[in-house]
Amino acid sequence: PRERRPVFYYLLSALLIETLFFVVLSPLLPVYARELHLSRTAAGLMSACYSIGYGLASIPAGNAVSLVGARRVSLGGLALVGVSCAAFGAARSVLLLDLARAATGAGAAAVWAGSIPWMESLAVGQDRGRLIGVAFAAASMACVGPAIGALATLTGPRPVFLVLGVVIGLLVVWGAMVSVGT
Repeated sequence: PRERRPVFYYLLSALLIETLFFVVLSPLLPVYARELHLSRTAAGLMSACYSIGYGLASIPAGNAVSLVGARRVSLGGLALVGVSCAAFGAARSVLLLDLARAATGAGAAAVWAGSIPWMESLAVGQDRGRLIGVAFAAASMACVGPAIGALATLTGPRPVFLVLGVVIGLLVVWGAMVSVGT
């Protein structure tokens, strides 16, 4: 239904932007390895921190949906992705970069844990499967992540990730303003 479209578009945007940060590091990793003198193990850990944060937060995020609702978990997760994105752009030490990346993964787990049931609440009749399919298709568009990482190698990560943090903050505000669904 037409009145549910803003929520649906917010959710698609949230899932896309979250997934983008899973792959954005690829072109930047050689830059960080060179500038921060990372060993292969340290570079691998930086790459893995997103998945570590995601794995640690997945079950608590799922439980939070039943406690506070899908909408709040989705919005809170996206807010964490935005803050950690800006922190990743501002960080200059390996530890802070790793922590920011792990926080991004944790926020991503909350985005998915909240967004999928919120999206399901929008479904009318047999539409659930179609909506979820469209959500995964939107997330697969995150192939632009490496392009954003490449841009950050040209301009420096700070401006790119700080601007993205602001964009994500605006997306959170938009998500908070839409009021249909869970």
